[in-house]
Amino acid sequence: MARFYTVPAPQKDPEGYTQALLAIAKQENVDVYVPVCSPVASYYDSLAKPVLSGCCEVFHFDADVTIMLDDKFAFAERARSLSLSVPKSYKITNPEQVLSFNFANEKRKYILKAFPTTLCDA
Repeated sequence: MARFYTVPAPQKDPEGYTQALLAIAKQENVDVYVPVCSPVASYYDSLAKPVLSGCCEVFHFDADVTIMLDDKFAFAERARSLSLSVPKSYKITNPEQVLSFNFANEKRKYILKAFPTTLCDA
């Protein structure tokens, strides 16, 4: 039988979100929790993992791994540490760094990607 539940918005109430998931998992006798969500919500599912793990199997990363995977620079550095081929990347933390970066010496095009600070500020 299909069920539909609403839960608190994780960005506004992380603890309420986690407790709502736990209550649902217990009520429905969930065996495995597999989150399917946006990258930002994925972080909150990582925070819920230790709580849910006492009730069911959680098919998800821990919070530190989720943060690393979402941070393109950290992900590239981790892949590089495993001897994988990765694109050249730079971590820009200030708008002035973009303005002063010397793009003229590079033969390839660049993609500038902002990191959502709300993910880590949670």
